[in-house]
Amino acid sequence: MRKIVLAFALLCSSCAARRSTLALPQSNGSNGSAPSWVELRPGMEFRIEGAYYREGSPQRGAADYLGTETATYEVRPNGTLRLGSVSSFPDKQSGKGQPRDQPAVQLLVRPRNLSWRYHRLFFQVVMSRTGTIRPAVLLGSRSIAELDNLTKQLLAGQHSVCDPGSNRCDALPEWCTASLAIEIVVNGAARKVVWGSSLGSVAAHPRHIELLRVSNGRLAPIPIDAADPETLRLPLLHGDQVTWN
Repeated sequence: MRKIVLAFALLCSSCAARRSTLALPQSNGSNGSAPSWVELRPGMEFRIEGAYYREGSPQRGAADYLGTETATYEVRPNGTLRLGSVSSFPDKQSGKGQPRDQPAVQLLVRPRNLSWRYHRLFFQVVMSRTGTIRPAVLLGSRSIAELDNLTKQLLAGQHSVCDPGSNRCDALPEWCTASLAIEIVVNGAARKVVWGSSLGSVAAHPRHIELLRVSNGRLAPIPIDAADPETLRLPLLHGDQVTWN
């Protein structure tokens, strides 16, 4: 896949912003495969998991590992993000063990960015100069037009989009992972699955299968051959309705 190289100031919550050269996949992820970004839709769930180590640990070795901390955000009907839950490692729960060089996971997305009505999540942002992978960049805006403009600026290398004072961009540090859960319906029951899950992951060895997918605001049937293993590798999208037996 071709990659677009862009430069912008990558914001890290625990340190000053620095200018970095980044590479992103060209796809917008609309087909569910290897996306560079995904539009966050109501009903989705955005999750950040951080691996914490003792303060000042240079090697991030097993001996210095403290545990993981997870923050889960719900995409509300109006598009804003709401912190749903935070799970902390045992020492953190007792009021001890928070390394000062790693901020709490729920602080990695700033409150102002949560309050925007439109969000775009970039996956696997690669710093082409060092090869370091940033697990996610979250853009937020008040309108789709503004979000498109911010995205164009990023892809054009205008680093001001992620300046510390912009409040429209949060880039996760390398010690975090980001994931996205989408909402689908399987045999009439609502389910959440991880973005990138395949049709076959929710329909094991089907004899018959039907898929309805949102197209132009309406559900439309997608032809599916239950006997074709390649068809069952089709990535699921938010809002899909699957019926199988």
